[in-house]
Amino acid sequence: MSQDKKVNQNLPLWQVEAALLKDSSVADCVVLAREAASSTRELVAYIVASGSFKPERLSATVKPLLPPELLPDAYVAVSSLSLTRDGKIDEEALTCLEV
Repeated sequence: MSQDKKVNQNLPLWQVEAALLKDSSVADCVVLAREAASSTRELVAYIVASGSFKPERLSATVKPLLPPELLPDAYVAVSSLSLTRDGKIDEEALTCLEV
C-alpha cells in the first residue's frame, strides 16, 4: 500500500464496506480512517469473517470496485464488531487493536 496516501475525512467509507460485503467470506465489516505512524491517515477494514480470513483475497475483491483512495491499507480480523451502549460501532475499541 502507498505510504504517502492521505485519507480525506469526507470519503464515503460505506462504499468500501459495501464492496467488502460482496465477498462471501465477509459476514460484517466496518472501515475506519485512523492515524498512521507517519502522521498520515490510513483506511483500516475490520472484518468479521464468515470463513477463512484472507486479506489478499479481500484486496483482490475490492480493487476493481473502488478508486485507489478508497482501497483499505490494512485488514484486521475481529470476532465481532464492538458496540457502544447506544448500539453504534465502538470505533475507539477498534482503533486500539493492533494493525
